Amino acid sequence: MPFGISNIFNWFLFFGFATFFSILIFIFYLGNLRHKKNIIYLALLECFISSVSQLSRAMVFNGGSIIFGLHQTLVKAGIEIRKSDIFKLCLILSLLFILSLYVVSKLRQEKDFPIGHQVHSYLPTLSSSSENTSNAVKMSNDVIKELNQVLFLISGRWVGIEGVMSILSNPEKSFLFFKRSYNEKFNYSNSFYENAVKKNVHSYKRNPPLFTVYVPGMIGYLYYTGSVFFLVTSIIFVCFVCSYLEFFALKASKNNLIFCSLIGNILAYRVAHFGYMPINTYKILTAIILTIFLVFFVMKLLQNIKKR
Repeated sequence: MPFGISNIFNWFLFFGFATFFSILIFIFYLGNLRHKKNIIYLALLECFISSVSQLSRAMVFNGGSIIFGLHQTLVKAGIEIRKSDIFKLCLILSLLFILSLYVVSKLRQEKDFPIGHQVHSYLPTLSSSSENTSNAVKMSNDVIKELNQVLFLISGRWVGIEGVMSILSNPEKSFLFFKRSYNEKFNYSNSFYENAVKKNVHSYKRNPPLFTVYVPGMIGYLYYTGSVFFLVTSIIFVCFVCSYLEFFALKASKNNLIFCSLIGNILAYRVAHFGYMPINTYKILTAIILTIFLVFFVMKLLQNIKKR
């Protein structure tokens, strides 16, 4: 879209709407306003709708951070909260998450989005020779197929030790190798990590426009240099930056732990999935900083309205 308008839509769906709900929940619960429970139900529904709108299967992270932030806010404020209420919210989040997995999977199939790799059959399908049970077996196999796709997705997204191991055994590690990865740009071949580290060269079709990316994670990526000293000092620096942004979010939002938890979730998610086109990190950092300033001005405005 022209003038970068698409970036605004991306922000709203990614964590913009969730940010506004974090403010509303904070105000409704601490102010003990009516229909406060309805607000958090709407927030979880927003997570579901935004996730499906992006064809994403990660709604549980924003929703989980909101529930966690609410719990911490009420504990710090000395407001009694029943365990059954938290359990109910977690149950609703889990049900919406499962539903989002199913809906997004169906939408991706309708849009002809291939998975990119063959899905492993973790759960075997059923077979039946009886015509009377063929429909039941077919429905069961459809469910099993969806579960296999979910399990495949989870196993493929579990970034960690395998990325570190693949880089540890790579003989090309050096600061020059690290510099090459830093200048990575988008194309329809595999990422730098897969091409240069895993030696798994592959080209994707441009139609449908799907690009599967595997990443080494923050620790694996920083060890491209082969320097343990650089790895440790860089991790300390990253932790410092993320902690400062969380602290900045907390103070700017008038100690809104729900918003702080949401920002911490966004940062943690990006660090865990780090390693592809790293130069674009400035985009998410810029969005987070601008969001914090926006929340600061909103809270200031609400404070002035309350004084009047």
